Amino acid sequence: MKKIFHLAFMLLFALSTQAQTKSQIINDTIYVYANCEQCVERIEGALKPAQGVVSARMDVSVGKLFVSYDVTKTNNDALQLLVAKIGHDTKKYRADDKTYKALPACCKYERAPMNAQKSKYETVHMLIEGMTCAQGCAKGIELKLYQQKGVKLSEVNYDTKKAKVIFDPTKISLQKIIQLIESFKPENGENNKYTVTILP
Repeated sequence: MKKIFHLAFMLLFALSTQAQTKSQIINDTIYVYANCEQCVERIEGALKPAQGVVSARMDVSVGKLFVSYDVTKTNNDALQLLVAKIGHDTKKYRADDKTYKALPACCKYERAPMNAQKSKYETVHMLIEGMTCAQGCAKGIELKLYQQKGVKLSEVNYDTKKAKVIFDPTKISLQKIIQLIESFKPENGENNKYTVTILP
């Protein structure tokens, strides 16, 4: 009987330890361009349902987004990119002009000029799901990215599903790079669906 109780205790302890190590919640701050309450609702509404996000609070008076998230499921870069996708510039990523122009008048914050953006190359690491072959998919995506103006280097590994891209953010945005990958069509005619995850 003692052995049974001992085994049960050890099992519960192991499960508890495993549950604790699975999630790693941190508090982080992201600088975001925003003006009004509509901006707050838009930004918080986009982040709160995002995978790994525990809480999100936008304070337009200081231009900061206070967010708590699980680092095993998301990261600062991915959240900044998500904010940029809905029309709000962050410290690192600039929203697409078309998306920004579609914002309500009250939400149109003053943008930093393009020449004020960093001109140095940035490196991004990604996980690409959906590839079915090394040549048509991995090498095809690698070549497609390398042909883009502003891309200095692109590497896509089929076995690990990982990609590395070095690019000039003043010439091509990370959003555009992801769009090119997810819409890529291999020459063999396969209709693959690719999904991209930004890695830390």
